[in-house]
Amino acid sequence: MKHLLKQTFIALSSIIFLFLSGIYSLADAHEIYVLSKQKFSQGLHAPAIDTLQALGKPANLQFTVMLILIVLVVLSILFFFRYTKLGQKVNKQLQQLSQIGLLAIRLALGVAFLYAASSNTIFGPELSLNSLPFHQILPYAEYLIGILLVCGLFTEIAATLAFILYFFAVFAYGTYLLTYINYLGEIATLILFGSRFLSFDTLIFGKLKRFPKLRAYENTIIRVCYGGALLYAAIYIKVIHAQIPLDVIYQYHLNQIHWLFPNDPILIVLGAAIVEIVIAVFIIVGFSTRFTNLILMFYLTLSILFFKETVWPHYMLYGISFSLFFNGGGKLSIDEILTKHLSRKKVDINS
Repeated sequence: MKHLLKQTFIALSSIIFLFLSGIYSLADAHEIYVLSKQKFSQGLHAPAIDTLQALGKPANLQFTVMLILIVLVVLSILFFFRYTKLGQKVNKQLQQLSQIGLLAIRLALGVAFLYAASSNTIFGPELSLNSLPFHQILPYAEYLIGILLVCGLFTEIAATLAFILYFFAVFAYGTYLLTYINYLGEIATLILFGSRFLSFDTLIFGKLKRFPKLRAYENTIIRVCYGGALLYAAIYIKVIHAQIPLDVIYQYHLNQIHWLFPNDPILIVLGAAIVEIVIAVFIIVGFSTRFTNLILMFYLTLSILFFKETVWPHYMLYGISFSLFFNGGGKLSIDEILTKHLSRKKVDINS
């Protein structure tokens, strides 16, 4: 009976936390997928907005403090859940499915390249191939990369071609490509380690066993690049160019959805920025990695359903989040440090 009550309590805590995260998640869309290119460009050149001014209003400050306290309490409950017997059992079972997570990334990357080729874009619908050198043949290169990755055939060669395309795009679009550095992380791991699970490469070449020591950091590379992309997007759009998410709020009248959002549009922007920055930092440092990515997938889905965004650019986000959900934080993560600490305490108790 106690075990059932504990599971029920944890489940309810998870639902509450997901709902609280979702309060700001709908304002956390990829604005370039929602606004027109003209509106987005105007937002980039608009005067800077100090979103912290929203906390100058007593009602806004009270609302924010209360929300933060509730989230911290629920997050603490869920974090310490990992140290219960049930939490450790769940972690072990998910870890056994790690190959499925890595397969999801390869497939997501391959499908994303296929969709990009069909729309004459690269990495995102706002990045046209026409701005790149040799743009006439690049869609065919993307089709080739996509097909090879989906099939798991000559994976390292396909990833190398994708790597070259990424730097072609850097020359055309500059630092904006940091928004898509999550692609670069996965491309790098495929070049180094391949992807042999459910692939033609396994049938033809067998298992790949190179860089065994470095392979332990595969998940770390993916995690840091993914979190870095989210952090850059949050700071660049929601902090430096806050007018852009404000335009989204006004266009969709989000501040009029009183049961979900506060009345002040600037507070919504500030909340969205904080949510995205916190999630990005948690992913980078590998803190509560599985639950953090569960939250991320939750509000990605909300955003797509509400704004009816272009779906294919989100495949990589889903693929990486899915992988991190199964694989956890990996090397050089806070999760790993805490897990090792827990194991030492068990040894000390038993000895």
